[in-house]
Amino acid sequence: MLLINKQGILDQNMDNILSFVSLRYKTRINKKIGEHYRTLKYLSYQFDNSWLLDLGTRAGASAICLASNQSNKVMSVDITDKERKEHNFDFSNFPNIEFVLDGAQGVPSSFYDRFSLILIDLDHNGKTEERILRKIKTSSFTGVLILDDIIKFRALKVEWNNITYPKQILDYAHHTGTGICAINCEVVCS
Repeated sequence: MLLINKQGILDQNMDNILSFVSLRYKTRINKKIGEHYRTLKYLSYQFDNSWLLDLGTRAGASAICLASNQSNKVMSVDITDKERKEHNFDFSNFPNIEFVLDGAQGVPSSFYDRFSLILIDLDHNGKTEERILRKIKTSSFTGVLILDDIIKFRALKVEWNNITYPKQILDYAHHTGTGICAINCEVVCS
C-alpha cells in the first residue's frame, strides 16, 4: 500500500533540488501549492530500488524531482532535448536519470511492466496520452500513474475520465490538474 500524505508533500524540503535548476524553475519548484514538483519528490521516496518513468522531459525538472531518491532509476523520455539544453540544468548529481530521445509511441505494452511509477506530461492533445494509456492498460504495470494538466486541457480531462482504476485529483499539486491513479495496487491519500 502506498500512502500519499498531503502534509508530507507540502513539507518537502526542495533546497537540494533548487541549486541544480535554472532561475525560472527555482520559483516553480519551490511553490508549496500550484505545482507538482513537491508531489513528485515525495513520491520518489515512497519507492526504493525501483524504475520511475517520466514521459515528457522538457527541461528536466520532473526527472530531477523523481530522481531525488538515488536508489531509484528514472527514465525520462522526450522527442527532443531542445528545452533541456536551453535550460541547462545541472544533472551531475543525478546519475540515476537516463534521458531517452524517443516518442515512446512504438514501444510494446510490456515496456511499462518494469516501472513502479509513470508520469505522463506530454502533448496535451489527448491522442498521444490515449495511445500510452491503452498500452499501460494492456501491460502488467503495477503502480502509480500520474497524469498532469487534466483540468487545463479538455482532451486530457476526457482521457482522465475514461480511466476506470481508482483515481484522485490532487488539489494541492499542479494548478492545471494533477491526477493520481492506482493501477493494480492500493493507494491511500490523506
